Amino acid sequence: MKSQTEYLLLDEAAALLKVSTDNLLLQATEGFLQAYWLLNKTLQSDMLEQVPAGVFPAYPGQDIEEWSSNLIEVASTKHFTFIPLDRDKAGELLTKSTTECQISRIRTPEGIYSLAEPNVITITRQHVAIMRNGREAQRKQTPDNDYESELLRLVNRASKEFWSTADRDDKSTYPKNSDIATWLMEQDFTKTLADKAATIIRPEWAPKGRRPEE
Repeated sequence: MKSQTEYLLLDEAAALLKVSTDNLLLQATEGFLQAYWLLNKTLQSDMLEQVPAGVFPAYPGQDIEEWSSNLIEVASTKHFTFIPLDRDKAGELLTKSTTECQISRIRTPEGIYSLAEPNVITITRQHVAIMRNGREAQRKQTPDNDYESELLRLVNRASKEFWSTADRDDKSTYPKNSDIATWLMEQDFTKTLADKAATIIRPEWAPKGRRPEE
């Protein structure tokens, strides 16, 4: 029976491609493919949910994003999800047995969870996977897209990571431009460039601004 698994663990992917796990980690370090790490842990978190429709603004100067979303407290939640592995972390796993990843927010198909406090997770190669549809090394070991700048690759990555799971019919799944810009600034974008990039990658079907009256 054909496997329906979306992700392949590192050892399985290496065996399928007939390369070493070091080779896959090297490709991830150089940005030729995106690696992920598996979070399988109970964490204390809040879920970002859309509040009921109301009058905007509720008070003078209220921000549209503040009005349209709200953190709803939930109990400790079991999270089972794959999170993108940064290139520098993939590089650490080339030479070390473990690396540490800090997370403060989790995006899942069910929604966005804001952790009560940042968590530092220790991961090993056994936590690492690549997506099945990317197992053919999307950018190839000798890339034919070396004309692309690193900034462009990061913008494309942000587009995929923040918008690929959004449901166009459910605004509560839309990421905030400010969250995307924050992520880009963590990748050494300037604030001005990050803000512009977050606006550029916003799909046409996800207009920003006041919701139409029903």
